[in-house]
Amino acid sequence: YEFDFDTIAGNIATGAFVAGVQCNNVGAPVVFDSDIVYDNSNSSGTASTQLTAFVDTSQCAPAYSDPPCSGSATGSGNFDADPSFVDPGDVPGNFHIQAGSPCVGAADPSSPSVTVDFDGDPRGSSRDVGADQVGP
Repeated sequence: YEFDFDTIAGNIATGAFVAGVQCNNVGAPVVFDSDIVYDNSNSSGTASTQLTAFVDTSQCAPAYSDPPCSGSATGSGNFDADPSFVDPGDVPGNFHIQAGSPCVGAADPSSPSVTVDFDGDPRGSSRDVGADQVGP
């Protein structure tokens, strides 16, 4: 399983469930490459902003992502920072990243060939982490 150039943000789960991503009993590590997983929580108020490996942190394999698996510092290029979304509180949220975001130009330089972002904008040679590309 692999997730490339995704933004998973602003989700709320009911009860004590994980709202972001939970890697659990998948058999092989779930690969996250150049993804944003940020500001997810559950209705009991527990923040789950990071990738969560319920059974084993080795089941998440992040690289060049914001933030990396909780409890794990593995993976090249991972960082934990506010991605600087345009307006995540809007309904629906505006999860485009701003020009000053730490995600700009921070994507894996050897990641799969993803040529456009979710808006259809070209990725260019300096690709941004997450689903949005600020500029080529």
